[in-house]
Amino acid sequence: MSDLNGEKVLKIENPYWEFSTAGEGGRVIFRLRDKSRGRIYADGGYFCRIKLDEAAGKKTCAITYDSVSIDADEDAEVLTARGSLKVGPMPHVIELEQRYVLKRQSRWLEEYLTIKNDTDAGIVMKELQFALKKKLYDGSTGWVDGNDGYTLTSVPSRQYRSHRIDRKRDFIGAKDIVYTGWDTEVPGFCEEGWLWGNGEGGLLTCKYNQTEMEYARFESVVESIADLDFQAGPNRALCNTYLVFGGASTYKGEPGRALALEKGQSYAFGVSKYAVYDGDWQKGYRLYREHLEEMGHVTPEGFDPPIHWNELYNLGWFAEGRERYTKEQLMEEVGLARDVGAESFYMDPGWDIYPGSTIWDEKCFGPLGEFSKTIHEKYSLKLALHLMQSFLSDNEDELFYSLDQDGNRKKHWLLYDFCANGHWADEKGRRLNALADQWVDFFMVDFDEYGGSARDDGCHCPNHGHEVPLTRQSHAENILKVIQSVKRKHPEVLIEAHDRIEGGTTGYHAMYFQHNLPFSFDENWGFEYMWNPMLDLLSGRAVSLYGYNLACSIPLYLHINEGVDNVNMLEFWWYASVVRHIGIGGLTKADSQYDRLKRAVGLYKGLKPYFTAGRFEGIDPMSHLHLNEKEHQGVLTCYNLNGSEEKRIVRVSGGYGLSPDHVTASDGLGGSIDFEINRLGNGDFEIALEIQSLSPVIFVIG
Repeated sequence: MSDLNGEKVLKIENPYWEFSTAGEGGRVIFRLRDKSRGRIYADGGYFCRIKLDEAAGKKTCAITYDSVSIDADEDAEVLTARGSLKVGPMPHVIELEQRYVLKRQSRWLEEYLTIKNDTDAGIVMKELQFALKKKLYDGSTGWVDGNDGYTLTSVPSRQYRSHRIDRKRDFIGAKDIVYTGWDTEVPGFCEEGWLWGNGEGGLLTCKYNQTEMEYARFESVVESIADLDFQAGPNRALCNTYLVFGGASTYKGEPGRALALEKGQSYAFGVSKYAVYDGDWQKGYRLYREHLEEMGHVTPEGFDPPIHWNELYNLGWFAEGRERYTKEQLMEEVGLARDVGAESFYMDPGWDIYPGSTIWDEKCFGPLGEFSKTIHEKYSLKLALHLMQSFLSDNEDELFYSLDQDGNRKKHWLLYDFCANGHWADEKGRRLNALADQWVDFFMVDFDEYGGSARDDGCHCPNHGHEVPLTRQSHAENILKVIQSVKRKHPEVLIEAHDRIEGGTTGYHAMYFQHNLPFSFDENWGFEYMWNPMLDLLSGRAVSLYGYNLACSIPLYLHINEGVDNVNMLEFWWYASVVRHIGIGGLTKADSQYDRLKRAVGLYKGLKPYFTAGRFEGIDPMSHLHLNEKEHQGVLTCYNLNGSEEKRIVRVSGGYGLSPDHVTASDGLGGSIDFEINRLGNGDFEIALEIQSLSPVIFVIG
């Protein structure tokens, strides 16, 4: 035990990391050193910033440490620092415990942070942040430790273009951080993880909390050399710029349980993790995926989701002003689904008595049991349904409606906003199980945004049994409660969950959030690339799906409109490569493209296990390798998105265990493709080929 009365240095280390503290008189410096390169990633005091109310703004707080100690056993070394800080005019005293766990042979340093209100009164805060600290730029001497060659890359949202979390660039340079600063009111600094590297390698830092909404935070702070408490602008003379990262932080009011502490109450944040990666951003993404897989977020072994046929592309839906489909129209689509080679019939909005009711419209379509039996037994298809949580009715259960501060029902676009309270969750679960009882195989959980289409805030009704307003956390927990109620009774039903806080790709919760909890959902949504997938691909937007697969193995689900594909089936093969559960539609037998789609589906079904259950090893954004690791076999897909023919050389590492002796290649319709194999030693080999414009090539290796 160190009492910090004099200078003390304590250290934990393994082959990857050296983490140490030096303290005197209650002040502690935390030093994080990568032993492989000797690079120091943190070397400052622990950063703390708290915002009590909107008017006061954020205030940097000093931490006084009482003790630092080390415990060790045969598995790990643990460094624990305990201190306190004073907050507000009262002042409140918050106790802080930082625990750093370094296992003997692990490349991960883990940080666990707990706060406790040690005052006789409760405390409510707006924001708080704790972080390790590293000087980036010295106002007197310039760049520190060659930091000008480093860039910051978000994980996994590096290329989320035109989504609600769009940073407009693939990475943020050190010069951008120093000279322009960041607008810290946008999600430019909160993400699942961050890569701070220089192309040869760097630091991966990430946050993990499966049950409450947390993000990793990585940003800069500027301090005047003359007065460290003075917050200067990024261009003010004689200012130091520091990186602050790791630790724990709140964002958009979550985790809310950390912001309101009663007398003596504690809160333990999710773990922050640090690791060094070698190579470029793709290596960092793969390392992050390994972390998620260690936590159980994997593609299930033998995962075999059915190919869906979505009737929406041909029949439309109410939002487009189209007439509601009839049973006769549905059965025509069912025939197309079977003929084209799909394995499940998917019904988008229109099947229930009104959108969002989740009650099968027996008057229009007959009993669900009979309809489902026909789909399964006559057409040998499965049955899938789209679900809405918001609803198109002013005559629902009164407890279902989300109310604003004046007590009025909240309505945006055509739909009433739902309130995800306990009563709603119980009734919604009952209705879903009534559907699953009648042989429904798949549910898409959609239209579940917090705050509805306006995305403002939650329900303000004081009689719904929730806090006022309903928090994002409670909203997400009750949607999960609905999913779990189905999975407990019908574990065979496959469930895709859109973001439980906002539709699309946002900064409100991590992709892994609530996944792999007992009876939870199976799939994430593929970022809404369903409406014009070819344009999304050629514009570069859909490249985000490549990054997702490098960083996360939770299966994605997406429909694609084959009515906008080209004759080479470029769109089909791209999305089939980056989406493990694919849905198709948008053609009829009268379309010339229909037979091409049918041929592509047949080719895909012969290779389907590689795409649905194989290990995704992206060589580059236009070359995707899917592995069967047990059999040492793989499928390699290559794409040319340009308007002219392209020569390509793809290098395959010997580390994958693939043999160049058994390689075949075809175009998107099964036609043969010429190529050359060059052996490089150590099992590595190169494939040289020419790819026609706007075309895919599919290699089978082994």
